[in-house]
Parts: sequence; C-alpha cells; structure tokens
Amino acid sequence: MSCSDDLGVVHLQMKLALNAFEHFLSADKGLSVATRECYVRHVQPFLAEVCDDTGGAVDLGGVSAQRVRSYVTDLGGRYSPQSLRLIATAIRSFLGFAWMSGWTACDLRPAVGAVVTHRFGRLPKALSAEDLRRLLAVPDRRTTMGSRDTTRYWWCCPGWVCVLVRSPGCASRTSTGGRRR
Repeated sequence: MSCSDDLGVVHLQMKLALNAFEHFLSADKGLSVATRECYVRHVQPFLAEVCDDTGGAVDLGGVSAQRVRSYVTDLGGRYSPQSLRLIATAIRSFLGFAWMSGWTACDLRPAVGAVVTHRFGRLPKALSAEDLRRLLAVPDRRTTMGSRDTTRYWWCCPGWVCVLVRSPGCASRTSTGGRRR
C-alpha cells in the first residue's frame, strides 16, 4: 500500500489509501455502506487537492494543518453549512485514521475545526417592538416563575438593542441603547 523513500516520506496510492480507510470505517467503526461511501466520496477530492497527486500517489506527511484548514474554509462558499459539516466530519475521520496508520507526522484532526450550523439555517430575525411588548406581558410577575422569566429576558430587536428587563422588585429597569418606558 505504501513505500518510503530515503527521506522517510511515505507515498500512498490514493486508491489503496481510500480502500484502507473504507475498511477501517466498516471493521473498526461499524458504519453503514452509505456512510462509508459518503465519507470516501468527500475525502477523495481532499486528497487530490492537498497532496501532489502524481500517478495516483499521495504524500500526507507534507500536508500542514494550515493547508487542511484552508481547504475546508474554501469549501464554505460552495456548500451549505450542513453539507460542509458532513464533509468536515469525513475529512476529520480520515485524518485520524491516517495519523493512527502513521501516514502523517502529527494529528491533523484539530485543523479541520468545527462547522457552526444553525438549526433552521439562519439566525432568527429580531422581534418588533410590539411583539416584544406582547411577549413581556405574558409572564405573571406576581408569581415566582413569572418574575424569574421576566428577569431573564434578553432580546435584540429594532429600537431595543439588547434589552434586559428586570422585575418590579429590582432597583431599576435598564435598557442598553434602547428606549426607556
């Protein structure tokens, strides 16, 4: 699968490296066929880009953490956050396998970094001032839970920048950069 030249560089045949990775995912990780195929499909272009692919041979020993980070970051403009998260997971898994196999000089998994996604794809829009007033009117400030809920509201919305509303028992009502009632 690999050979080493006089400088200690390990040259791998890309096809054999990907087959070994797929076997690792199956035998050691117990992943399904679909997941294994998906991971290999995302790792193959990574190997082709970050390694000097001459005749199907790759040298992972020459790949730096900066190069890995740059590759994943560059994908951000082409893929949705959810897809990028899957690709990053596949690459991170491969890099861990490559390190355990002795193909890299160090563990490059941290170079991939975390891909931040939001559950609904975007940050929620701010509440209007009227919606904020209606929301704040809901807790019953006479009860312990209502007082607690009122005290813990933090909202950012037009005209009310990061508003902290305190219950009537507090010394003062404050709003940061917003309007006072």
